Amino acid sequence: MKTNLNMVTSRRKELLELIAAAADEIASIDRNLPILYSQALEEDLLQSEENALAQTC
Repeated sequence: MKTNLNMVTSRRKELLELIAAAADEIASIDRNLPILYSQALEEDLLQSEENALAQTC
């Protein structure tokens, strides 16, 4: 019985470590989202300007 308890406790610890690592990665992504959104908007604006210029030529 002790072996099963040790295995379950160990697996629980592993899973909590995985969850903590995933939470850290999600937080890192969330920190970068405003920059990525800004870059995407800038790229869209540049593309729109290029398309407008191409249509006027």
